Amino acid sequence: MKIYNIDNTCNFFEKLAACQGEVEFVDERNGSRTPLTKQGIRENLLPLSLINGKINEIELIFHNHQDFDSIFRWVMNKGSIAC
Repeated sequence: MKIYNIDNTCNFFEKLAACQGEVEFVDERNGSRTPLTKQGIRENLLPLSLINGKINEIELIFHNHQDFDSIFRWVMNKGSIAC
């Protein structure tokens, strides 16, 4: 799932931390996948939000369908998405 224009990064990080299954971050430069641990979400994704205080674009892979649904619903209320 590609997500665009995340303005409320703190809330987004909290939603990701609440995910029950594995979530992977896809590096746009080389396509590598990095598993996000609950403790490492802020550390791994914070550099994306340092430029303007928001995340312009991020690609994540969810291994739990309920996690995908939860983030999808959040995005539909808060941001933009591309599948």
